[in-house]
Amino acid sequence: MEQVEVSIKEYELQNDPLTELRDIHLPATISWWPPAIGWWLLSVIFAAMLAFFLNRLIKNYRRNLYRRQALMALKTLEEDQAQNQNIKLVAVVEILKKTCASAYKNSNINSKSIKEFLSILRKESRDRLFLEIPENIELMVYASHKVNIDPIWLGNFLEDSKKWISSHSSNYLRE
Repeated sequence: MEQVEVSIKEYELQNDPLTELRDIHLPATISWWPPAIGWWLLSVIFAAMLAFFLNRLIKNYRRNLYRRQALMALKTLEEDQAQNQNIKLVAVVEILKKTCASAYKNSNINSKSIKEFLSILRKESRDRLFLEIPENIELMVYASHKVNIDPIWLGNFLEDSKKWISSHSSNYLRE
């Protein structure tokens, strides 16, 4: 009987399909490098857009150099308490004319009289600037002797000049 039991066990072992199974071998893990072609394409598009926007940012920064210089000159002029009002007024008008020369290269705006020049600046500003222009502005700027200038008006004129330099459009007189 023992022999029969052994032969039954051998028979069961020979016909048992589970004996032929082997351990499961997992595939190799998927590497994160190199990325798929879609990621390469996306990174190239992103790099191109980044280069484009950085280029525009740098060009805009360089294009507005004259604004930063003019605002810095106005700030130093405003902080200088030693200068009299006439010299400050002449310096502010000079800074405005230099700014116009830089912004509107092909125009004759600087050849206008002070009143016409300031009225053009008033018309071209987005805000309401240079509203109070005295009748004797030419005398105040070009006089060889000292002319009384209201310090409050000069302070407002300085503030209007700063606002105009900061916000003017560079598209004026492009024909």
